[in-house]
Amino acid sequence: MSADPLAVVVELLDRAEIPYMLAGSFASTYHGSPRTTHDIDVVIAPTRPVLDRFVRGLDEERYYVSDVAVDEAWRRRGMFNVLLLDSGWKVDLILRKDRPFSRSEFERRIRVDLAGGRLDRAYIERWVGVLGLLDLWARVDSADS
Repeated sequence: MSADPLAVVVELLDRAEIPYMLAGSFASTYHGSPRTTHDIDVVIAPTRPVLDRFVRGLDEERYYVSDVAVDEAWRRRGMFNVLLLDSGWKVDLILRKDRPFSRSEFERRIRVDLAGGRLDRAYIERWVGVLGLLDLWARVDSADS
């Protein structure tokens, strides 16, 4: 596996056939607002058997994950961490919520090259209205202009 922590995570999820979507600082950077953290946020949508197989398949000498945290995350549709022991990176695996916005954003995910990106303003403005965030969006949008 590659030493690049994002490439490691992508390879693990692809191999397990777990649908995923990059979120957090890596996704923010792709869309033009760089920020740095030492973790990778990934929204995932596995079935419970696939999730269990994924966790059992992680090499304990290279990765740390708490079975208790996985169970709690599944029950609450929350998140659990996988630590990449070789690099010290932390991966936050966030179980996709079953609500209209979460399903919509997840269905729109696309595989991209992290070297570039653009915003789908019509999509953002639609959900900003639905989620009641028009005032906040207006401030962000005017600061970006």
